[in-house]
Amino acid sequence: MTSVLDTGGSLRGGPATSAPPILLATPQRGRSGAVITLDGEIDISSVGQIRAAVAECLRGPSPKSLLIDLSAVTFCDCAGIEALEWAHGRARTGRMHFRLSGVDKRLRRIFTLAHADGLLDACRPLRVAN
Repeated sequence: MTSVLDTGGSLRGGPATSAPPILLATPQRGRSGAVITLDGEIDISSVGQIRAAVAECLRGPSPKSLLIDLSAVTFCDCAGIEALEWAHGRARTGRMHFRLSGVDKRLRRIFTLAHADGLLDACRPLRVAN
């Protein structure tokens, strides 16, 4: 229950309102690869959504690749970096290609400061063999 002041200054109770989630994690699986789109803030309160999305993508036969799209991420703290490194480790254990897309200068700077070399490597464009 939440108590709020009405216009007359009296307290009245009402159902607690839940805030919208700060992160939306949308997993999708295709024939050969899985994509997780993240939208919002990645912090200690939202990393469980990343782990759940990765688990969802890895259910059943392993995809050949796991791509996490960060183009709509507005914030990432150390807990977020740890969750992305965990996802990278899960992909590596499953012998999948792991990529991060939509990584802007701000996120690259955070990864650099955190010495998250594996995440920086996952941001680099793939080289096409001639």
